[in-house]
Amino acid sequence: MFHIIEHTADIAIRLEGENRIALFRSGFEGVIHLLTDGIEFDHDMVTAMSITADGHDYEELMVNALNELLYCCQNLGWIPLSVDSLSVDKHKMLTATISVLKNKANILLIREIKAATFHNLTIEKIDNKWQTTVVFDV
Repeated sequence: MFHIIEHTADIAIRLEGENRIALFRSGFEGVIHLLTDGIEFDHDMVTAMSITADGHDYEELMVNALNELLYCCQNLGWIPLSVDSLSVDKHKMLTATISVLKNKANILLIREIKAATFHNLTIEKIDNKWQTTVVFDV
């Protein structure tokens, strides 16, 4: 689950998940929503692509993983549509498979997001749910 939060000159998403995997999935789903909400596309053009990221702790892993997705969108022309699978191992290595449209110059993302930041980023377990807020430079 994710909630968009208004933030001066930036945009933020509040993430929740019943476990860390669900929290990371919420992060990817939130970014996909911010980039593509309302984009129409031909379902026959969808392909699965992989993303990997690592970090020294879960906060760094969150920022690195979301920035890897943003890199693939900005530099490889991906239009992300959904998270097919996502795992995080005990060494804080994330692997995700994302359904995307590749190199579709005639389809534009609805906004540009430069990067996920570490601004006030803390991953916490509160009331049996993992939570965090990620702020993005736009």
